[in-house]
Amino acid sequence: MRISTYKIIAIVLSAFSVNVCSATEQADKEPISLCAKIDTGAITDVFDGSNVKYSKDYSYLLFTSDANGTNYTDGDDRLTIDGHVYISNDSVLQLKTLIIVSMKDGKLNDEVIYLSKGNKTTGGLFYNNTPSGNNGKENIVYIGVAGDVYHLTIPTAKDKECLNHFPKKILDGLSTE
Repeated sequence: MRISTYKIIAIVLSAFSVNVCSATEQADKEPISLCAKIDTGAITDVFDGSNVKYSKDYSYLLFTSDANGTNYTDGDDRLTIDGHVYISNDSVLQLKTLIIVSMKDGKLNDEVIYLSKGNKTTGGLFYNNTPSGNNGKENIVYIGVAGDVYHLTIPTAKDKECLNHFPKKILDGLSTE
């Protein structure tokens, strides 16, 4: 059974809880797909690779996705999505992301998220095992360059505590709808 490209994109964006913006001022902004908390010790490889200082025990991750940066070809069991991650600690580090989604029978199977700076990958990667019937958020892990695995703490959608760790200037440039 073939599924249209648009249905595949809609499925992936819904898995990351991305709300499609209406034709308002939010339409040109990258939508926030996930905000999470992680032990800073888990991502020191990212900070060190970007020459960024950090001192707080926990860091906050704010993922966005770019619907215009989505690439899917009918018959391919892969989908790629461009985006960004903002990592808040002593300051905010912005990196590009590439999400590679594998599909099985037209449904999400799993996702790998790579971080990059200056067209080079940095740090480890994020992995999301997306079982059917579950939005998969609680399954996201960070796998460091040494192979250590760390689970993310994902606050509920109503919990603004995660977003409060990012400057208003950054949040104003993103879509929260």
